[in-house]
Amino acid sequence: MLKGDMAMRKLIIPIQFIMVMGCLALNGYAEQPKEKLANSLGMEFVLIKPGKFMMGSPEDEPGRYTGERLHAVNLTNSYYMQTTEVTQAQWKALMGKNPASHKRCGDTCPVEQISWQDAQQFIQKLNQKEGTDKYRLPTEAEWEYASRAGSTTAFPNGGITKLQCDRDDNLDSTPLLAQLYFFYFGLPTMGIMLPEWVTGVIALVLNSGAYYAEIIRAGIQAIPFGQIEAGIASGLSYFQRMRYIILPQALGNTIRPMLGQAIILVK
Repeated sequence: MLKGDMAMRKLIIPIQFIMVMGCLALNGYAEQPKEKLANSLGMEFVLIKPGKFMMGSPEDEPGRYTGERLHAVNLTNSYYMQTTEVTQAQWKALMGKNPASHKRCGDTCPVEQISWQDAQQFIQKLNQKEGTDKYRLPTEAEWEYASRAGSTTAFPNGGITKLQCDRDDNLDSTPLLAQLYFFYFGLPTMGIMLPEWVTGVIALVLNSGAYYAEIIRAGIQAIPFGQIEAGIASGLSYFQRMRYIILPQALGNTIRPMLGQAIILVK
C-alpha cells in the first residue's frame, strides 16, 4: 500500500494506528503472525485478518448520510489495529506535550484536538522510535472492517433503534402553561415572593432557552462531519472552524425555526 494513498489521508480522531502485516513479513517477522503485539510505548495491537464485507449503509438505515453508498470491499492483507485510541499518556510520552482539552479525564483517556498533520508527526516519531516504517493511519475501509467485527448491522451488537438518545422527551415537552403555573403559584408556597411579571419572565426565559438550545444543537449537528474533518486536516484552529465552517451553516439551518419559536413566544 503506498504511503501517498489518498485513502490514508482520512482523519481519524481519536487516532488509532495500524501496521500492515504484509510489510512486517518482509522484515523478518514469523510467517504465522501473533494475535497480539505491543511496542515500547505500551500500545497494544490485535491482528485483523483479511476478509470481505459490505461497506457503507443501507438506504433505510436511520441517521444515514447520503454518501454512505453500500458496496462490497475485499481486504486481501492482514494488519494490526491498536486495541484502543491513542491515549494522552502515549501521546505525551512521544511528543512531550498533551494537547487534549479533557486532561482531567486522565492519562488513559483518548487524546484529542489533533489535526492530520499532528498525526503524521506522531507517526514519523513513532516509526523512528521503533526502528520501522510500518505505522500509519488506517484507511476508511480498514477502520470500518475492524469496527464492524464481522457484523452486518450499524453496530456490532445490533442496528440503530433510536436517534438522539441523549434527549429526554419528557423534559422537552413540559407545557409552558405548567411552567408559568409553577413559578406563579409554586414559588410563593416555598416562601419566595416575586412580582407577577418577574415570574412570567423567568418561565418564558427558561422555556424559550430550552427550545433555542435544541434548535442550535440540531443546526450544528446537521453540518456534515466531513466538512469539520476537512477543516481540521487543513490546519484550521477551533475558532477558525467555528467562524468559517460551523457558524455560517448553523445560522442558515436555525434561522427559520428560531423565527417560528419567536412567533410562538409572542402568541
